[in-house]
Amino acid sequence: MMYTFKCKAVVWREQGAYLTERQLVKAGASPELAARVRTAEQEDRGDTYRNYLDWYASLADDVAEFFSEASEDRWNFAKRNNDLDARETLPAMLNTPALLLLGGQDDNVDVDDIERFAARLHDC
Repeated sequence: MMYTFKCKAVVWREQGAYLTERQLVKAGASPELAARVRTAEQEDRGDTYRNYLDWYASLADDVAEFFSEASEDRWNFAKRNNDLDARETLPAMLNTPALLLLGGQDDNVDVDDIERFAARLHDC
């Protein structure tokens, strides 16, 4: 039996940073705006959905453009997954046949990073 995986980011937080960088490039953001967006991305958004909404409301309009206001369900999903890091668990699957499917131009996932990671796993 072979399993097919639609590959997501190996490290959740790195995926978020990658997406932000792609959005900044697409928007032609100035270095000053890009720095403010990166800073906002790193800020603590709180432990509750209400804290998150307060954080979102505090963003300047030009910074807020790079973030979407999440529904409570989406916020809970992100909160549960924010610390996920598959670098330690994926090697345990080395003896499991798998087909890695990646998009050629994916703004959400760094395909090159996923390919490098998969190649290192294969060489183990």
